[in-house]
Amino acid sequence: MKNSKPIENLVTLVLLAICVALAVAVITEMKAPAETLQVTEGESSSAVNVGTKVVAYEPFERVTHINGEVTADGSDITILPDTAGTVTAVYVRRGDIVEPGDVVAMIDASVPGSRYMASPVTAKVGGEISDVSVTVGQKISTSTVIATIVSDKTLYVEANIPEKYMGTLKNGMTATFTSVAYPDRTYTGVVRYISPTVSPTNRSVAIELELDGDITDLKEGMYVSINLVTEQVESAITVPTTAIVSYIDSSIVYVVNNNIATRRVVTTGSNNDTDTVITSGLELGDVVVVEGTVADGTAVNIVY
Repeated sequence: MKNSKPIENLVTLVLLAICVALAVAVITEMKAPAETLQVTEGESSSAVNVGTKVVAYEPFERVTHINGEVTADGSDITILPDTAGTVTAVYVRRGDIVEPGDVVAMIDASVPGSRYMASPVTAKVGGEISDVSVTVGQKISTSTVIATIVSDKTLYVEANIPEKYMGTLKNGMTATFTSVAYPDRTYTGVVRYISPTVSPTNRSVAIELELDGDITDLKEGMYVSINLVTEQVESAITVPTTAIVSYIDSSIVYVVNNNIATRRVVTTGSNNDTDTVITSGLELGDVVVVEGTVADGTAVNIVY
C-alpha cells in the first residue's frame, strides 16, 4: 500500500500531459482556418498596378487610307509638217528633249523633174519626244504626224474619298503616299482640289493632291497608296481608344482619385488608329487609367 501512492501520481502526470497535448492540437487546428482566411483577405484587397494619362489639350489628326493614280496637267503635242513630200531625215527619237524651234525632221517637197527643195520640220513647243511616227523615205502629207512631244507637264495625284469625310476635309491638308513601283519611298502632297459633288455610283468625292518635295521616278499613270489627313484639331482632349469601355449603353473611362479608380461616363468624338477625342466627361488634369484591369472602386497603384 505504501508503494501505490507514487504510481498513482505518475499515472496522473501522464494523463495530464496527454490532456495538454490534445488541447494544444485542438487549438492549433482551430487557428489554422482563421490564418488562411486572413491571408486570402489580404490578397483580395491589394492595389492593382495601372498605367495612366493626365488629361491635357493636344493636337489630333485622323488619317484615312485611300488609293489614287498619278496624273499630269496638259496634253501631248503633235508635230505636223508645213508641206507634203518625202521624209529625207529624222533627227529625234523617243526620250530626246527638244526646245521650241529645234529641227526634228527634213522633208523633200520637190516633185519629179523639179529642183530639190528641203523643208525643215520644227518643234513648236519644248518637251520630251514620246513618239516618232515617220521613217526616212516615207511619203507624207501636211496632216501626217511627224512626232509627239510631252510638254513640261505638272504631275499630281487623283483619288476618290468617301463622302463622309467632306465635312472635315479641306484644301491644304497633307498626305503621304507610296507607289507600287517604289514601295519603300514615301512622297508627300497637299489637297489642292475637292469636288463639290458626290458621285452617285460609289458615293465618293473626287480630290486632287499637289505633289510636294522630291518626285523623282514618279510617272504619269502610276498607282499609289495614300495616307490622307482628313481631320485636324489643334486642341482636343483625347485618350487611347483602348481606355474606353462600354457600360450599360454608355462609354466610360476610369479616373483615379486618391488611388481609387472611379467610373466616369464620357462622350466620344472622332477617332484615329490609336486615340479617340473626348467631347465631354473629362476635365484638364484628370488622371485616366490607360493600362490595367480595374472596376469602380478598385484600389490602384500608379506605375506611370
